[in-house]
Amino acid sequence: MHIQGLDAWVPPVGKVFDVFTQEVVSVPILQKTDIKKDQTWFIDEEEYEEYLVKRKDELSRQKENPAYIEEFCEEYRRENWFNRMNGVWFMNNGKPTYITGLHWFYIRWWRLDTGLPDFRHADLLYFYHLHYCVEDPECIGQLCFAPRRIGKSYRSGAFLFEGISRKKKALGGIQSKNDTDGGEFFMIHVVEPMQTLPDFFMPEYDTKAGKAPRKTIRFFPTNRTGENAESKKALSSWINFKNASEKAYDSKKLVRYSSDEYGKLITQYSLLERHRVVKPCFMIAGKVVGKALYSTTVEDMGGDKSSGVKNIQEVKKLAEDSDPTNRNANGRTPSMLYRFWLPAHECHFFDKYGMPLKEKSLEYFENQFQTYLDNGDYIGWASERRKYPLEYDDVFRVAAKAPIFRVDLIYDRTAMLAWRKEEELYITGNFVWEEGRRDGKVKFVEAPTGRFNVRWKDVYNQSAYRPMNKHKGVIGIDPFEHKASFKPSQGAAYGLKKYDPYAPEFSNSPIFEYCNRPVPNVFFEDMIKVAVFYGWPVLCENNRIGLVNYFRDRGYEDFLIWLPGQVNPGIFAGDKSKQLMAEAIDAYITEHVDKVWFPKLLEDLAIFDLANSTAFDRSMAFGWALVGAGDLISPPKSEQMKEITDYLPIHQA
Repeated sequence: MHIQGLDAWVPPVGKVFDVFTQEVVSVPILQKTDIKKDQTWFIDEEEYEEYLVKRKDELSRQKENPAYIEEFCEEYRRENWFNRMNGVWFMNNGKPTYITGLHWFYIRWWRLDTGLPDFRHADLLYFYHLHYCVEDPECIGQLCFAPRRIGKSYRSGAFLFEGISRKKKALGGIQSKNDTDGGEFFMIHVVEPMQTLPDFFMPEYDTKAGKAPRKTIRFFPTNRTGENAESKKALSSWINFKNASEKAYDSKKLVRYSSDEYGKLITQYSLLERHRVVKPCFMIAGKVVGKALYSTTVEDMGGDKSSGVKNIQEVKKLAEDSDPTNRNANGRTPSMLYRFWLPAHECHFFDKYGMPLKEKSLEYFENQFQTYLDNGDYIGWASERRKYPLEYDDVFRVAAKAPIFRVDLIYDRTAMLAWRKEEELYITGNFVWEEGRRDGKVKFVEAPTGRFNVRWKDVYNQSAYRPMNKHKGVIGIDPFEHKASFKPSQGAAYGLKKYDPYAPEFSNSPIFEYCNRPVPNVFFEDMIKVAVFYGWPVLCENNRIGLVNYFRDRGYEDFLIWLPGQVNPGIFAGDKSKQLMAEAIDAYITEHVDKVWFPKLLEDLAIFDLANSTAFDRSMAFGWALVGAGDLISPPKSEQMKEITDYLPIHQA
């Protein structure tokens, strides 16, 4: 069965691969009844009740004769272990259906807070995919995105316990989104379900701290003072949890690992760095010896500038590095994980056979989404799309706490750009003085590590010290302060090309972007060079006048835009001006969002918070470009002759 880039193996009907004999063998196809419409997944509880009764008698007899084995109990134990290791077939609405051993273990014995899980086709695909990840020697595990309330944490707990509780000298580790939630995951999704397992699936473990350990499950004999704790039956394995830090499991050998809610990792830690550190823990001499399960709900992976965007970007990067169709010459993805996700309409409403009611679910979600749009609640709309993703791009939606722009339009544009390769969107490089002659002409030089991303680089004429093409565009800049800080802002700039009948595809469009933090003078000089190259004037905002002073000292004051009420050229500040800027952005998004080709600008606009505007370098720079393009007024000139372009009407974006 082909699942998201992987060809998961499903055995022939009525057969399984027996891991004990290493052969494909025939097995019975379980069925509840001969009547097709009544055939569903079922559990024979009466058989288990009979086992419990006979097991009690078996234990009683073993007190006198330790070698005594009750035949029914032994057969029941063998059958369950066979199913756990090899999987089972059952009849579902007249269709023979195979479930993997781990899937069977999960729905037969791993009890949730609501009882045993039901059979779901969504889980079938999930466990097929996970089984492939476990069996592939070039993969260390699965990267999963999950809508809300589909049991993702319990599945992770089952994966962790099942793998460790049958291996000797094996470590199973847990990390979550912060330093304390790993312990909660351990208790709720591992320890509590473990307590309800049948005795034949519970290896000997240390109960010195109680039958419900709170820190570590040690599959060792109970070590009591004065007692010999040796036991041949003990696995000498354990399951524990650690804080969320990058190096929590550094240098450990992990046989199983659960990274729960990795998409919500707290700000102080890096998901990509944590994965870089833990990845070698699953290998010995380059050979994979352990498996990981990364699982997160998609509801809260973003939301604020300080952590949300970083999380989204890191999760997206890890997902890109986990594409099974993109492997290196060694047959491995960059992350050595394979990603998996299911749209919400495939795991929301089900019929009695566990099959998704896709059309009903789609109609339900579309109605929910439309209600938010009809009420103008774009944050609610974005939140719902993220909680219940219908498309892969929905997983990575972010939104401000109080968005002021049409995030639905922004996300539609972002989704469209997601299918484009970076080289289709822009080229990267730097603007440099021609022949190294400062204050001469400027050219653009492509460079993979350049500071500028550029879409349009045609030049009509250049002149040092004067903007020769002010009627064609404007540059908005959000500079940074000279002083260092823990989270320094970037210097950002966007060039907005105004209406041009000779280049309609670039009209009303940002045609270059800059978001970097070199030393201040390099940044200032970059801004002069790009202004000279295009011949466009500059508008910057805030009270950091370092850029303005640099332009003045270098003789480029004429590039700075004056606006009504300004004290200094190039500076336009205050709450009223910010509101004007926000209104300009809102109008632009409504009319021209399809003209934006820079995905990171769209991401920044989607979470823009006017009350904390200084945290949004890209949005601010773009906003001032829009303000400058709409209200461009030349500075007063007392002794200089005015250019004819000073008298021409300005084409507004």
